[in-house]
Amino acid sequence: MKTITLENGTKVSISEESYKALKDEETILVPDCIKIENNCGGGDGLGIVFSNNKQTLVYDGSNEVFLVIASHSKDFVQCKLTRCNYEDIKEGDTFYIDMYLRKLSSEFEDINCYYKKLKEKNKAVYVTESNDPSNEDNMHNYKYFWKVEEVMNE
Repeated sequence: MKTITLENGTKVSISEESYKALKDEETILVPDCIKIENNCGGGDGLGIVFSNNKQTLVYDGSNEVFLVIASHSKDFVQCKLTRCNYEDIKEGDTFYIDMYLRKLSSEFEDINCYYKKLKEKNKAVYVTESNDPSNEDNMHNYKYFWKVEEVMNE
């Protein structure tokens, strides 16, 4: 048995197998088929590239609106998915949602599942399968959320 300390300070004992699983937890990378640009306006500064790398969905923080702009980069950034609660996602952040808890990078490949959070509660904008931006106002229907965060080279 191993003793670990939870975020709230509580100490708990877990089996060696569970401890090893916690230590070996996979970093979930955004798949290469999803292109993300950085330095794209407000919010988290990330843009979701779509339409064969020709357009990017970005957040304009000064006007609090989402825009579709021409993609300006051929050097896209590698991003990871970090499990979070909806309340942890700030206006303009990029995130992924699902009804089921998934862990493998290959299960996060649908472009239409990456969202940008709107200021209003339970609202976001995303790119549909037909490459059109669309609004979603049912965030409360989803159970699992992951923030998209740039992987920083050290």
